[in-house]
Amino acid sequence: MIKMREQLQTESHLAISRKEVALLCEVFLALVTTVARQDEELIAQLKALDGIVLAIAGVQPENSHETLDIVRDVRSGRV
Repeated sequence: MIKMREQLQTESHLAISRKEVALLCEVFLALVTTVARQDEELIAQLKALDGIVLAIAGVQPENSHETLDIVRDVRSGRV
């Protein structure tokens, strides 16, 4: 999680807190857990990959001050 935060700040000059990264990871894992209960193929895929690698992207829609955070597992491609 710390490496993710450091890389975001270094490569994209984003100011993101450790707490925000942790929250996004928790939300992603909660969604995966919910979907995994219904998707045996996903469970098998994640086991075969031996974990997940998360990518975080922030998108700011037009006329909005809120940033939409998109969290994706790089290995499986799941958003």
